[in-house]
Amino acid sequence: MTRLTLAGTTTAKPPTDTSDAVDVSGGDDGAAAEPEPEGPVQRAELGNIAAVVNGPRKNTVIAIKRPIFVRKLGTYHWNNARGRTPGVIALNRPDGTEVGRWAARGKPGQGGVPNAYWEADVNQRLDEGSYVLTTSSNETWATNAGVGWRGFYSMDYQLLRQEPTPEPLSGDAPPDDPQTNGPAPEQIDVPVAPTADDDPARPMKPGETQTLVLYQGGEVLPPWSAFQGQGGSFKDHARIDSGALRVRAPEGSGNGLVGLYSEGSLLWLDSLRSGGEAVLTFDFDSSETTGFIIGLSTHHNLNGNEPSNPRFLLHWRRTAEGSGKATFIRDYNATLEQEAPAKAPKAVRLVLSEGGVRVDGEGLPADVTPWGDLSEAQGFRIYAISRPDKNGEPVSMALKRITLTRKGGGKPADGEKPAPGIAPLPTRFSSTASPARCGRRPDFMRIRRRSSSSSAPAR
Repeated sequence: MTRLTLAGTTTAKPPTDTSDAVDVSGGDDGAAAEPEPEGPVQRAELGNIAAVVNGPRKNTVIAIKRPIFVRKLGTYHWNNARGRTPGVIALNRPDGTEVGRWAARGKPGQGGVPNAYWEADVNQRLDEGSYVLTTSSNETWATNAGVGWRGFYSMDYQLLRQEPTPEPLSGDAPPDDPQTNGPAPEQIDVPVAPTADDDPARPMKPGETQTLVLYQGGEVLPPWSAFQGQGGSFKDHARIDSGALRVRAPEGSGNGLVGLYSEGSLLWLDSLRSGGEAVLTFDFDSSETTGFIIGLSTHHNLNGNEPSNPRFLLHWRRTAEGSGKATFIRDYNATLEQEAPAKAPKAVRLVLSEGGVRVDGEGLPADVTPWGDLSEAQGFRIYAISRPDKNGEPVSMALKRITLTRKGGGKPADGEKPAPGIAPLPTRFSSTASPARCGRRPDFMRIRRRSSSSSAPAR
């Protein structure tokens, strides 16, 4: 099947002039005739046959390289074999300007699931540029890692008839160049293959940096899981609102542990020598936050239990007397506890380096906590959960974003030897355990990537 170039990963700026504006030329008082669709109806689609979850974590952006006439748009709403009553499919410009919205009809999906497929008649021209596809039920829109956590969709379209192209001036592209007005070349599906730039587990080159937004205030989806325990209830005490995970556990809720955590390791260390580091930034709505625990653990933990050892935790909370308090916890021990600002910090950074863990946040102690578990190729699970100062007190937390920045450290110098009296370890592999339990880095996970030109983790 011939397909137009559609790049689900492209976010090019929309053109400043719309190409469907009235065209007046040569003194002609009449508007240029609207080009008519011609040729066969073609289909561009984004999807696969792997298992799906609800709720895309990335915008589904369609980048169109030349004007087309869209016949139909379709989306997939498996919704755990329940389907969803059809609503609306819409297209917006990246700046939020609505291009159009269309009522969808439902069709059965695999196994006869009612209304798993939504389909809308569009019959509208789309000019060159980028468009964001959305639905009235994004929370049931199917996605998975294979499509980069964008929404499954299909688009039926025709090319538009184009006027003959004049002879090119010297140095111009020839008329049949696909970058001008020539025929569209044979195309492939929307490119969704994962890239190393988005992989939080890939090895880093010395001096290389990588910044990824791991969570951005939306629905809690893999690789994240909802966390609740010790009196806290995610269903009753948490909601997603205004770009944040907002927790409000009332008085009498025990320790009120509610939030999110990564069931698997999501932060992986490379060499920390010679300037290498990893930085986790947690952004909060300070006006709605009275207590939280953020931290790292190397081991799997049952949902509802506090993070297992080895671990590093920061517990900030506002006391009943109105003051603030911060506690650093490494494994079982509180390594530091002191007064802190009574207002929650807007951003807290956990900086992991060769010397240990340092906390960066307004008014928080900047002491470095040594931690022997910070070693190359070590993976950590990430936690952000609410907790009050004392059992039974009310607590609230509003988490907006979690960002990871990694910087690769230098390599050992050639010929570097162990310290005196320590023999080098032999190089030998002898294990029948599964690769995952031998510390192998996980398969690729698609995470929203920030451009290296961004000036700060927060947006």
